Amino acid sequence: MPETFSEVIVVEGNRDAAKIRAVFPRADVLTTQGAALDEETLKRLTALNASRGLILMLDPDFPGDKIRRRINEAAGPTKHVFLPKHACIDAQKGKVGIEHANDATVREALLEHVYHTVQGETVSVNDMNKLGLSGTSGAAMRRKIVADAFNLGVANAKTMRKRLNMFAIDTRAIKAVLSS
Repeated sequence: MPETFSEVIVVEGNRDAAKIRAVFPRADVLTTQGAALDEETLKRLTALNASRGLILMLDPDFPGDKIRRRINEAAGPTKHVFLPKHACIDAQKGKVGIEHANDATVREALLEHVYHTVQGETVSVNDMNKLGLSGTSGAAMRRKIVADAFNLGVANAKTMRKRLNMFAIDTRAIKAVLSS
């Protein structure tokens, strides 16, 4: 198991960073300080992505997705880790955040579920329909199964297709998950 990563791990807040450092004490972690990303932080992230690479490990909620998109637009292709929302909820306060995930979930995600951004299309709109991931009554449940299998985070059909393509997950792999 690596003690550190060559890339910088990007999280939203200080408590998220503390969680990562608790699991991987030698990892370099940078916080965005929430959704209010300023130009200076985006420039820093762009430079770090060019020199070392970034792993985006953001909260599984709307603001986390928004931050992920802004960083990718500014810094270029990065690596991604998605934690399931149910693993990141503080049951008492009802808040969502990486900080609430248990250490084993964080460890597994960073060691086994880091996806590279790639260009190209592995799953078409037609494939989504054929696989039952859109346009059918059970599509949301099938998308959840796929999301859980690949740690992509639960998403609507359009976002799911984008993530599947982003990480070059093809129809063969999806069929294997859905048939098991």
